[in-house]
Amino acid sequence: MKPKLNIHTIVLCLTGILFIAGLFYISWTIRQQINSANSDFSTFEEQLQDQKNSLESAQSAFAYAIQSEKDILNWRAHKADGISSAAQEADPDPNASSDTKPSIFSQNTAPEYNDFSDENADSDSNNIWSDSDDTSENYDSDQPVA
Repeated sequence: MKPKLNIHTIVLCLTGILFIAGLFYISWTIRQQINSANSDFSTFEEQLQDQKNSLESAQSAFAYAIQSEKDILNWRAHKADGISSAAQEADPDPNASSDTKPSIFSQNTAPEYNDFSDENADSDSNNIWSDSDDTSENYDSDQPVA
């Protein structure tokens, strides 16, 4: 005996097929929404990165402008100091005490110049004030001495 197809069996099979098709359709629409959200997010990231780059370039340009303005102000201050110091050098203040450096000749510390003891007074090699005529033979009278 062949089993008869019951109406309940047909409705149950059709309901299962519709349920499975509905699951596929829902997963497909959710996947599309996720892809759309990812593309929107990547677009937002690109826009955010562009804004960040433009902000950094504006900040560096602003910092460069401020630094160049400071440099110009410093240059003008140094230029003004140079003019005023040149004017001060031309007309010095008589009440101001100037620190003058000692002469380079007074700073000589070579031993032959500083040793004034009697033991070296007899030797001609250590005596720079000796009246020897050998230095006049080395120079020609027509050439200037530097």
